[in-house]
Amino acid sequence: MTEDPRDLPRLFLPVALMLVLTASALMSRPPLPVDETRYLSVAWEMHESGDWLVPHKNGATYAHKPPLLFWIMNALWLLTGPTGWSARLAGPAMAVVSILFTYQLGKQLWNRKDVAQAAALIQTSMMLWMVFSTLTMFDTLQTVTAQMTLLAYQDIASRGLRKRSILLASAGIGLGILAKGPVIFVHVLPVALSAPWWCSASLRIGRWYLTVAMTIVFGGIIGLSWALAAAASGGQAYAEELLWGQTANRVVESFSHKQPFWFYLLVLPIGVLPWPLFSRCTANLMSAIRDRSNRFCLAGIVGTLLVMSLVSGKQPYYLVPSIPLVALLIARTMMTNATRVERSEKYLQVAATLFAAVTPAVVNMVPQLAVTRLNNVCPTIYSVALVLVSLSVLIPVQETPIRMIRHHATASVMFLSVLVVGLGNGFWQEFDLSPMARFVRVQQEAGEAVFWYGGYHGQLNFMGRLEQPLVEGPKEVLLQWVKENPGGVVVMRAIDDIRDFSEQNQGDDQRRAAIERQLQQTGFPDQPLVVEKVLFDQPLRRGLSVGVIAAVRLRFTTDERTTETQGKQGKEASETL
Repeated sequence: MTEDPRDLPRLFLPVALMLVLTASALMSRPPLPVDETRYLSVAWEMHESGDWLVPHKNGATYAHKPPLLFWIMNALWLLTGPTGWSARLAGPAMAVVSILFTYQLGKQLWNRKDVAQAAALIQTSMMLWMVFSTLTMFDTLQTVTAQMTLLAYQDIASRGLRKRSILLASAGIGLGILAKGPVIFVHVLPVALSAPWWCSASLRIGRWYLTVAMTIVFGGIIGLSWALAAAASGGQAYAEELLWGQTANRVVESFSHKQPFWFYLLVLPIGVLPWPLFSRCTANLMSAIRDRSNRFCLAGIVGTLLVMSLVSGKQPYYLVPSIPLVALLIARTMMTNATRVERSEKYLQVAATLFAAVTPAVVNMVPQLAVTRLNNVCPTIYSVALVLVSLSVLIPVQETPIRMIRHHATASVMFLSVLVVGLGNGFWQEFDLSPMARFVRVQQEAGEAVFWYGGYHGQLNFMGRLEQPLVEGPKEVLLQWVKENPGGVVVMRAIDDIRDFSEQNQGDDQRRAAIERQLQQTGFPDQPLVVEKVLFDQPLRRGLSVGVIAAVRLRFTTDERTTETQGKQGKEASETL
């Protein structure tokens, strides 16, 4: 990270801003389904079973992700117990480490502490980073492991072979494999392979590539030491999925998140806002290629984008590990040959943020805009706070580049933090599955069988601290389950959009009776099942649409079990004759 105590004052602001983002997120919103709730549930089952080798989700082996994030959450639980807030600190804690690594890499590349501080501030205030760094996901952890490796590679290229740097690069690759699998190579190999382009002419190319190969081998040993042990313990199906299925399917023909080739070219400019709005940021980019340290950043950004664009599965947060390099490049261009910043450069950002700031008030106050489904997701009063934050950018200060970067980074973080808090009064709570999870736990403790109708991603296991897995499946599995568990509890999405459900705001009995009537008409077409009773329900948001998830009892429209029993008895009688 940083070895000089004199760097600490420069790091105070970016770290403080990261803490503000973390506090606003953890205090305002619940774990979001399906990703955050799934990873918390995998960590919960690791805690409950004591098996830290093979991750499980809902009682079955889970090969989709390696265990490092789950290990970190369980390590935190050794100190605090299995609490949600401590597990959700894992991602933001890695984000703070990443900011420190960005600062250190900026110093190594340009030997300028002002550029390093600017990069840390820019990274903290980029849209993609602000949104995803507080989530309980793998991307900030993957970012840290990639930065470890890049720091070591840059040190080796500039200062020669050192045991410490070789060990750091190997550890970065190994931990990267344990964090998110072989995708770590997508983030580090473009820089490693292009070293003759970004390093000085004195680089001994043969020795360099041998060193890179050595770090890959050592890092691979770290990753494989877990993977092979887990494969041996988890069974053949788990071993095949872990060692081959996930990587091959994602690279060749992804089974989810398919997007066009140009997807990241659209996402990246939006993800690094607000900084592309400044003319100084874009004006110097064309000349950046002449600087060898800039080439280091460009190699990582362009190489990673190209490789990820060739893979069919794409998500915006896959770009998170590239954000530090983008921040470093922008910081260098904005700090180059500049002593003052014109006030006119502020106006575009102010205009954009003012538009976003007044949107909640406008949508809430204009009935015709209810079609956007954004009305009432954020109270109008928060528009006032957002407008004040937007206008704070116009406060006159001595506009040197570093002061301007501090000013705008602070405004960006405060804007998003206020917005996140504003959404906490209604919008975020409609993602909260805690009420249903607690209900299911009570049912399980009472000895009731519980079935999740449809695809289940572990949404309830951690939220309800469930000690038994749920049975899950489509209609065919549900039919057999209802036969075997008469009176059992079935959890299902009952209403897709409450705008079409006029009884939503009635009392519990009237509302649940209305849900029963609707499900009796639409719940199981062409199936001999009907809803007997709605036991519990709660709203559940899916994007901009708010529906209802319900726990119900089902019965057959005809006595299927009696018919089946009579059929078996008749068959046995005929065999006896």
